[in-house]
Amino acid sequence: MLPRKEKTYSKRARLTTDALLAPMGSQMRKRGWEEDDLDTRPRDGEHKRQKLLNDFLVSSQRNIVQSEHLPRHAAMQKKQLRQSVLALSPTPAVTSCRLCGLTYTKGATEDEALHKSHCSYVRSGNEWTHEEEKELVNNPSLALVDSHVQLSSGVHGKIIALRANTGGRIGAKLNTVMSTINTALSSPPLKQTAIDVSKVYLFLVSTQSVQKKRIVGCVVAQNIDTALQVAKPSNPEHAGSNDLVHVDQGLYCDPSPLPTPVGISRILVSMDCRRKGVAESLLNEVCRTFIHGCHLDPGKGQIAFSQPTGDGQKLMTRWGRGGVRIFEE
Repeated sequence: MLPRKEKTYSKRARLTTDALLAPMGSQMRKRGWEEDDLDTRPRDGEHKRQKLLNDFLVSSQRNIVQSEHLPRHAAMQKKQLRQSVLALSPTPAVTSCRLCGLTYTKGATEDEALHKSHCSYVRSGNEWTHEEEKELVNNPSLALVDSHVQLSSGVHGKIIALRANTGGRIGAKLNTVMSTINTALSSPPLKQTAIDVSKVYLFLVSTQSVQKKRIVGCVVAQNIDTALQVAKPSNPEHAGSNDLVHVDQGLYCDPSPLPTPVGISRILVSMDCRRKGVAESLLNEVCRTFIHGCHLDPGKGQIAFSQPTGDGQKLMTRWGRGGVRIFEE
C-alpha cells in the first residue's frame, strides 16, 4: 500500500484574483486532493472565471497608466479664489468719499476703479482731447456756440454748445460727462425724449498739455412748456399751507403752471473751478443763445430749474434774482 501523499498550502494573503478564481456557488462539493492531482479536464465555469480575471487585470493596468498623468493635487485644477475684502477692523468696508460723496466698497476692484475715475472728474473735470477737438473742427455744424470767455477771477476758456443727441466720438464724451453728473447729483438718466430737445453747454479750460483741455463746467438746457413759480411766504404758517407744492429743503411753489420756454435739468462745476463764475457764464450763454434771436431773462421767469439741490438753490436765487421757476422732468 502506497503512503498517503500530503498536500501543502502556501500561507499568503488572499487577493482579489483569489475571489475570482474561487468556486462559484456555496453548495458545490469539495474535491479531494486526489481529484485535483489526476483531473486535468476544464472545470465547470473556469472559462468564465478566467475571462473575468483577464478583464480585471486589463482594467487595473489602464487605471494605473491614467493615474500617472493626473496632477498630484486635484485642487490645482480648480479656479483659484481670491478674497477681496478682509474684515479685521471695526471700520465698515462700505465707505463714502468726503470729496466726491460717492459710496463704494473698499477692496472691490471695480468699485475702487469707478471711485478713482469719478472722484477725478468731480475734482478736476473730464478731459477734452485733441481727437474731440479735431472732430469738432471737421464738423463745425456740431458746435452751436463757440465763444471765448475770460472771467473776473482770472479763469479764461471757451464755451461750446452741442446737441445732447450728438453721435460719434463727441457723443461718447457727452455720455461720459452726463454719467458723471448723474452720479454726482444722484439723479436718474434723462429720458430720450428730453435728450432730443436738449443742448449741452461745456466750459473748456486749457491745461499744460497742448493736446488736452478740461471740461470744468456743464449745463444741460431743454425746451419745456410750463413751470411753477417759487413762492415767497411772508410767514412760517403760510409755508406749510396746503395750497403750495413742497419741492425740497424748504422750497415751495405755487401750484399754478406758468408758460416757461427753457428748463435747466443738469448743472455741475468741478471743485477746482467753483465760486469763480463758471456756472453763471454757462447760464448767461444759455439765455443768449438757446433760442436763436431771443435773449431770455431769468428775472422774468423765462428760465426754470429742475428740483435743485442746496447749492443749486443758492445759485438759482443769486443768478436769477428770485425769478427762476421750478419744472418737473
